[in-house]
Amino acid sequence: MPDLQDLKQRIPLLDYLRQRHWTARPAASRREFVGLCPFHRDSRPSFYVNPRKNLFYCHGCGRGGDLIRFVELSEHLSFRQSLVSTISSGSSLPPAWPA
Repeated sequence: MPDLQDLKQRIPLLDYLRQRHWTARPAASRREFVGLCPFHRDSRPSFYVNPRKNLFYCHGCGRGGDLIRFVELSEHLSFRQSLVSTISSGSSLPPAWPA
């Protein structure tokens, strides 16, 4: 079984979000992407994703973290359940990962 840090780095958060129809544009810094937050009603983009660090943060609701944390929050799962869900989502995993 792959280790947790390796898993987090091998599944790009930005790609994962885009597969779930999250629309983003490059932020002013050009190192991050910004879009509407999936966790609350948003009228202005406040949800930032840093692809280099593979992290997200919403300046509106204060939620942030990595891919596993995003799955926890969006699917209302425990850490363990979100880890299993992430590992078993074959469409988001590189070919080296078991589905």
